[in-house]
Amino acid sequence: MYSGQMGGAAGGGGGFVGSNAGGGGGAFVGGPGYIGGGGASCCVRNGGPACAAAECEKVVRAADCTGPATLQFVGGGVGSYITTTEYKFVGRGCGEFDVVRPKPNYCICILSSSVLLLLLGVLLWFLFKDSTNTTTPVPGCFGCLLACEVAQNNGCSGPLKSGMLPSSGMCSMTPLVQACMQCSGLCPSLAPAPSPAPLASSTCIIWGDPHINTFDHKRVDFYTPGQYWIVKSSTVSIQGLYKPTHATSGLSVMKEIAFGGEFMQGRKLIIGTTDATFDGKPILGGFPSNFQNALFSAKYDATGETMQKGRNGKALHAVHLSLPRGVNVQINRWMEPSEGNYINAAISMAPQPVQDGHCGNFNGNAADDDRLQIRARVGRTGVAASDLIFPGGKIAIVQGSRPDINDCPDDKLKSAHHSCKHKENAFIPSMACLIDVCFGGTGFATQM
Repeated sequence: MYSGQMGGAAGGGGGFVGSNAGGGGGAFVGGPGYIGGGGASCCVRNGGPACAAAECEKVVRAADCTGPATLQFVGGGVGSYITTTEYKFVGRGCGEFDVVRPKPNYCICILSSSVLLLLLGVLLWFLFKDSTNTTTPVPGCFGCLLACEVAQNNGCSGPLKSGMLPSSGMCSMTPLVQACMQCSGLCPSLAPAPSPAPLASSTCIIWGDPHINTFDHKRVDFYTPGQYWIVKSSTVSIQGLYKPTHATSGLSVMKEIAFGGEFMQGRKLIIGTTDATFDGKPILGGFPSNFQNALFSAKYDATGETMQKGRNGKALHAVHLSLPRGVNVQINRWMEPSEGNYINAAISMAPQPVQDGHCGNFNGNAADDDRLQIRARVGRTGVAASDLIFPGGKIAIVQGSRPDINDCPDDKLKSAHHSCKHKENAFIPSMACLIDVCFGGTGFATQM
């Protein structure tokens, strides 16, 4: 069924409007035709003189046109049509029509835009939904340090997250990178702290009753009898046996020196005023003489330094030892009847791990080699019985209730030494005077 409307268009050109309104055998959407210029409604189907005279609309049959049809049947022929199409006449007739497109459906565009915005919002929500519960990884050096167990255990996570490390302490950059070596390639290049220059070998000299010039060149005096650490370290162990002679007024001199410990492989070498033993067996029995084994060498002769003032011109009996770890020792034996037998020793060596003793801690600082400081570090009662290299029992350091002269401060001891020498008119003051003046005052010296 064809249902259409033909009408004159106001203003001359006219227009042809067709509507898919039928239902039946199909809808004829458009057909050939043209619009005349008149406005009167005088058209008759298939044309005629009346129409021509009135300059009205003329409908041309499809059979009258030689050009191809531009309008065709659409639909299923039962009147169910989907859209209405508007047509506009653009030709001279014979069905040349231009299609006027349906108006755009803005609802669909708005709906599509809304869907896209909704999807974008969902995507952004997934991206940022956990931003408050997770920590954005810190890249580079600080990120690596944050994962380091040392940094976590020392409470450095906060400063690392803020990017503000303290200038000192465990959470400062240098110690953190040193402790977390896996981060050294990511962190700023840190110049390693310069290592202190290794201390060269030095010599500690023990002479007289006994006076000691430490490895760091500090003069200290130890007068009390006993077995003491001369060098105590994790490698080298050297002990001295101090006892008085009949000429020292109770003040001690060094009678024997013993070497043992790790650097001697647990063996024991002891040099005294008149004899020498290795693991209890005599060596260097004659003068001059030599001894050598796979561990050390020893030579006994008349060469070497005297070490002590007033010894020039006296017969020298010196034992020279070449020991492991570059330890070299000269031991002078003084055996004059008027003085009593005693030994002096010069020990030359390099610093050893955790070293201390009467020869000092060999750290390059003479100030901490004061006698009271040494005693505070290595003990006031000498070598423990279980650590003795010397045979026999341990000598008790303090006899009775008398104070130990080694506990007298150095300035007081020097003053007491001077006062007692003047009072007793003796080159070597007595131990009793020194103790009285040092712990009781200078008035004791004037009363004697």
